[in-house]
Amino acid sequence: ISSFLDSDDEIDPEDMVCMINTLQPGTNLAASGYVLYSSSTILTMTIGHGVYGFTLDEQLGEFVLSHPNIQIPKTHNIMSFNEANWDMWDQPMQHVHNEWRIGESKAQKRYTSRYVG
Repeated sequence: ISSFLDSDDEIDPEDMVCMINTLQPGTNLAASGYVLYSSSTILTMTIGHGVYGFTLDEQLGEFVLSHPNIQIPKTHNIMSFNEANWDMWDQPMQHVHNEWRIGESKAQKRYTSRYVG
């Protein structure tokens, strides 16, 4: 959930407290996660020490650890974006995406696209 404010907008004190409490760096998070719903339901979460995936066992009615210690591969050449929205991205995001696509980023590595959504 996000909001974008015009620089001329005034923020009332209650909203300011909410923004201060919400807009924190990721290092301040106690936990984070998401749920994927498909042919199976997977809960992925971290409490700051590793990332773990749990699959819903419908017979038990509980999530069971199915993906311990999830890690991003150290080397990979696939990126995933919904490129149908490319024209709505800001110019810096379009620039970085294009550098990755043609291999002119700092990594000097060409990335291919794969979108699953």
